[in-house]
Amino acid sequence: MNRTRQLLERLLSRSVTDHLVTFRRQLRSNWRLHRLHRLGCLKASTFLDQNPLQLHLGCGNIYKVGWVNIDAYFTPPCTPDLTLDLRQSLPFPAGSCAEVYSEHFFEHIPYPEGAVSNLRETWRVLHPGGRVSIGVPDPIPVITAYLAGTPSPYFDYFHNHFSVRRHLNTPMEALNWLFRQGGEHQFIYDFPSLEKMLRDAGFERIVRREFDPARDSESRQHETLYVDAYKPR
Repeated sequence: MNRTRQLLERLLSRSVTDHLVTFRRQLRSNWRLHRLHRLGCLKASTFLDQNPLQLHLGCGNIYKVGWVNIDAYFTPPCTPDLTLDLRQSLPFPAGSCAEVYSEHFFEHIPYPEGAVSNLRETWRVLHPGGRVSIGVPDPIPVITAYLAGTPSPYFDYFHNHFSVRRHLNTPMEALNWLFRQGGEHQFIYDFPSLEKMLRDAGFERIVRREFDPARDSESRQHETLYVDAYKPR
């Protein structure tokens, strides 16, 4: 009985310690993000004289010249122009932007509330006739290849990718990585689901477009669903 009690106490102690470590890590991360967001908000006004004002949300390690590149973190070799928590309101006046662009970012926003909020903010800052352009992972070719048991560039690429190779021994593991990515992906969109969200947010002329080498990342052209939509004039 005493041995069982001691074992339970050790297990409970380890569990509490793990939760405390996780809580402290999340607290530090949230405080850092809050501080960076405040600094980004203060700096945002310095870009208002750009014409046209174009926002690149979730830029990651891709810096677009002539755009205001925005991310929550610094991803080498890219240094964003603004560090913002994109779950919050955008620090730009209504109708001040010509275009808002993102590529492999929107699927990371909490669904549905966060995604809805982000699209409403995008609609607010765009001027009438302004464009939102969103690129997200395209699940249809991957699902089709999985069901047919045929090769897929997605399976080939991620099977050889050094950071996730251990997770991708089978096509099902690769498919799960597409939808989850270790908990980073919040929702995977097809065109009808993204179209509905954009329409509900007030956008019109919602179209699926082809890869544009002048705007999009060449490394992502075979795995991305690109959708453009416009704020009514």
